[in-house]
Order: sequence, then C-alpha cells, then structure tokens
Amino acid sequence: MSKNQLYRPVRLCPQPHTQCVHCQVRPSSLFSNVPEKRLPEMQGFREAQLEVSSGQILFHEGEQPHYVYTLFAGWVALYQTTHSGKRQILRFGLPGDFIGLQVSGNGTVAYAVEALTDAVFCTFKYEALATMLDSENEVAKRLLVMQIRDSNLCQHHLMGAGRKSAEEKIAFLLLELFHRAKMQNPDPACQNRDSIQFPLTQEDIADAVGLSKIHVNRILKDLVNRGYILCDHKCLTIVQEAELAKLAEFDLSMITAPRLG
Repeated sequence: MSKNQLYRPVRLCPQPHTQCVHCQVRPSSLFSNVPEKRLPEMQGFREAQLEVSSGQILFHEGEQPHYVYTLFAGWVALYQTTHSGKRQILRFGLPGDFIGLQVSGNGTVAYAVEALTDAVFCTFKYEALATMLDSENEVAKRLLVMQIRDSNLCQHHLMGAGRKSAEEKIAFLLLELFHRAKMQNPDPACQNRDSIQFPLTQEDIADAVGLSKIHVNRILKDLVNRGYILCDHKCLTIVQEAELAKLAEFDLSMITAPRLG
C-alpha cells in the first residue's frame, strides 16, 4: 500500500467520541441552551465526529447535502468559486459554528468548506434536522439566533465591500475574527489575552476581502508599523483596539448574538 493510500484527509475520529455533556465548545454551539439532562437525547442525533486535514475539503459547492455539522475544533473557510476559478471566501468558521444548513433553490449546498487547520466536525444527518429541532425548542431558538448573527455580519461585510477602503475592510475582518475567536475558542494557543491563534494566510485574507495578496501584504505591514497590530508565529495581537475599531467602523454588537424572549 502506498503512502498516498494510507493518507486519508477526511476520516472518523477514534472512539470514544466527545460526549456532549463534556463538550468545551457547547457554550457557543447549537446546543448551548439545552438542559444538561437532555444532552444525551441530543447526542443521539449525532452520527460521528470527523477529522479533516488542513487544506482538505469537507464538502464541495453544488453537492447534495447529506449532513450538517458543528465545528468542534479548528478554522475553516466557507467559499464559492467564480466562473474564472477564483475563490471568494464568504466567512470563516470557528469552533462552535453550525455549518452546511444553507442550500440553493435546487437543493444543493451553496458553498464549499475547506479546512484551514486540522479540524474536527460533529456530524448530523440533514434529514434528521427537523426532528432534532422539533424535539428541543431551545435548539430551534438557538439556530435562529445563530442565523440572525451570521446574516447581520454578512450585511456588514457587504456594505464594506462597496463602501469601505481596503484598509478599513481588513481592519474590520481582523477585529471580527479576534473577538469571535475570543468568544468561541475555549483553548487559545496564544497566552496573551490580547492575542488569538491566527492561522490565516495573506491569500485567505485577500480572498475574503476581494483584494490581491500584494495589496493585503502592504496594508498589514502598514497596520503593524502604525502600532495597531502584531502578527507573529500564527498569532494576532491587537495592540490599539480603540484606534483600529475607529478605522474599521467596528462595534462589538455587530458580532454578538441577539437575545430572543
């Protein structure tokens, strides 16, 4: 058997899989408001946990959806591909995010998902989603809240694409990811409270904000030189948050989940 045959970019995690009652990302996940006594019932809907290697695709745009996913660990990119073959990143997925729900009118998945780091997903059958939502009202409410949050954030990025400068768009993205990672990552690799693990490449940032990699490189260097940020050893440090937020027209309420009821 060859080395390539031994390498499986998408594979089942070894047993035992993480129990929902012990899940570190549950506070930011679909099941955050489920009473502990009902977690075993919700776990019964989970098919498995999958490991996806960095750089590999979980699913492709245009596929029929068989599963939906909670991202348990790692960073991923949700993206579409233009007719010319260019990648447009719609958003970045962080631990706790629910992925795979959006489908097109023809019933296919509206985007592809690539692992930007080694990632772990909890998988649920797409066809079982309605039953899961019916069985626990708190899950249905939480899903609505998460979708409202993602829709609001998408609108802010859309406005930025048409109205903000390149510098403002990148500053907004850095602050968004900084605060989302702080909220959602229970085990940060960077110990400084003003830092987060930041695995994105300049190409990832470019594909998210619609710029060239050279342009992104120039702006990041300028933000570093002005003392706003530090990027080193896959960590992002926000040095002057107030100034960066003013530049980006960023407010923390833009990424926090709304309260219902």
